[in-house]
Amino acid sequence: MFKEKIFEELRRRSPEFGTKVKPIEGDMMEHNLGIGDEDAETLRNNVSIVFHSAATVKFDEPMRLAVEMNVIAVRKMISLCSTFTKLDLFVHVSTAYANCDRHYIEEMVYPTPVQPQQLIELCRPSIVGASWKEPFPGWIDNYNGPSGLYIAAGKGLLRSFKADTDAVADIVPVDIPVNMMIATAWYTVLTKPKEVLVYHCTTGGINPFTWGELESIALKFFWKTPFEKAFRRPTSTVLRSNSLVHDYWVFISHLLPAYMIDGFNKLSGSRPIMVDMYTKLHKTMDVLNFFTSRSWEWTYTNNDSLTQKLNSQDRKTFFIDPRSLHWPEYIENHILGTKLYVMNEDMAGVPAARAHLTRLRNIRYTFNTVMVIALWRVLIARSQIARNLWQFILALVLKFVRFTRITSSVKP
Repeated sequence: MFKEKIFEELRRRSPEFGTKVKPIEGDMMEHNLGIGDEDAETLRNNVSIVFHSAATVKFDEPMRLAVEMNVIAVRKMISLCSTFTKLDLFVHVSTAYANCDRHYIEEMVYPTPVQPQQLIELCRPSIVGASWKEPFPGWIDNYNGPSGLYIAAGKGLLRSFKADTDAVADIVPVDIPVNMMIATAWYTVLTKPKEVLVYHCTTGGINPFTWGELESIALKFFWKTPFEKAFRRPTSTVLRSNSLVHDYWVFISHLLPAYMIDGFNKLSGSRPIMVDMYTKLHKTMDVLNFFTSRSWEWTYTNNDSLTQKLNSQDRKTFFIDPRSLHWPEYIENHILGTKLYVMNEDMAGVPAARAHLTRLRNIRYTFNTVMVIALWRVLIARSQIARNLWQFILALVLKFVRFTRITSSVKP
């Protein structure tokens, strides 16, 4: 794992850093988190700070599994940490959408039907995206958040997505919540506050950026640096706020081509995959629609207070303030990261990818032209009005050609 590109800078600075890391096998679903007695004893006698961020991030996870992983597993972790002889702090990473039934969300633990155990710190990021600065701009290694949508739209698969273009796309680079976890641990161990401190790790309230603005930047970048082997050309518009318009384009641009291609695959003996792929894509779209059609307001008091506690050098090292984040550059780096580190595509293949998009454009234009001519010929064969209109257009074209020849032969 330490040979991955994400650790490249760390390997350069400290080649032997891997010797400081002791991996311990575990499983949130198992009794005692699946940790053996010997490893548990090692943790019990040596660990002073715990960051807990293990969870399922699937919005459509079965309720039983979601509760087991995101609630019961936290209790197991707290129970384990309560045995640590040197424990100073337990930092739990939650989500900014933990209280998404509220429009205005404060940095506090809201009352729940089931009271949670006391936690020392709560860090709540919103939609986590690719890195902003560390380990380098654009690093990402999964399809979560916007990454999967970038790939689907960039490859021409996603043609319509239900969203409010004016809603805030509250995306936070992954290195910001990581830095916040470290900074909150330092501050809490140092000051030992008497109450649970909640830190919102969001961008919408202090550096807002809408889904419509994101779409504009992303679609332009798809042509500048396209994905390889695109299914279709990226469309000029993906986000649609009107449900009827969205459903129309889903049928025309998603379902109809999918069933046609799968039908051809069945006839040719190939495995049909398009309908299944679009079924999964639509399922993801339906889940994400809740977050792309609304905006929330989060308070930022604790975050700003924490920033003020850091000296100038620590603010640069553990940057947690997204106000200086330049969204167009960040979005392009995020898309480039999905191309390089998720899809494992090489920049050397960009010219070929552009040529492929040109071929797809030519195929589209040729197909449209053939369809228009075929439709027109059918109309001419069946309608006298269409035949008269066709003859009138041809007459105009001939007159224009003759006029052009005459004017070009006249010397000035």
